[in-house]
Amino acid sequence: MTASVLPVRLPLLTQMGESYASRMAARLLEAIGATTGIATTSADYVALAVALATDVNAYSAYKAFFNEEGWASTVGNIGLLTCELEATLDPIAIRAGLDESAATVCL
Repeated sequence: MTASVLPVRLPLLTQMGESYASRMAARLLEAIGATTGIATTSADYVALAVALATDVNAYSAYKAFFNEEGWASTVGNIGLLTCELEATLDPIAIRAGLDESAATVCL
């Protein structure tokens, strides 16, 4: 869900917690520079949502983070995403005894 809001430029808020989804949403917001959309408590989340809903200038400034460049620099860059994932998995495969020559080489 989180990654799908970026290409349509839908502003996102999240309350970062222990769940994978909340951490992923926070990382995506960090990646595009929209860190003001990350709340750490329920009260902060509500206050942030109310502030953005009632202040046109604050909403416009926050929405500006959600653009094509932000999408392309995160999960929209499937080549980079794949390369980073493979590079993360390579050491695991090598430790498991797979042939080291099969390791990913990202260009």
